[in-house]
Amino acid sequence: MKTTCQSCGATIAINDRMTATEAARVLARRAAAAPSPARQAASRANGRKGGRPRRRPTTGAEGAK
Repeated sequence: MKTTCQSCGATIAINDRMTATEAARVLARRAAAAPSPARQAASRANGRKGGRPRRRPTTGAEGAK
């Protein structure tokens, strides 16, 4: 049997041994991992600006840990 989460659209296969609580836990974990609409918009805006800046190479002893 397959079920779909209404909030995130994730589909999981539920076997006969999986309880409703276990199925809810799996769906909640997938929903929490999905980025929010605000985070998606911020990521797209950052990508339009060129993305994350490159890391500057460390030189000398002060940069090493």
